[in-house]
Amino acid sequence: MELINQTKTLFKTSKGDFKIGAIMEFSKEEAATLLRYKGIESLESLRSNAEEVIQTSKAKSKKAEITAE
Repeated sequence: MELINQTKTLFKTSKGDFKIGAIMEFSKEEAATLLRYKGIESLESLRSNAEEVIQTSKAKSKKAEITAE
């Protein structure tokens, strides 16, 4: 599982240093441990969240266009 470190903490992991702002691949077990920290996110969850935001924005834009007409 790919994780991104958005914390202000350098983590020592089995794969080496998980630096601030870094993206690294981890086993499910190690990822589960790291995900307990606020600011550690999975790239998959960030991608799906971004897709939801884009879809919502498109829907709002389309609604605004229809209302403006």
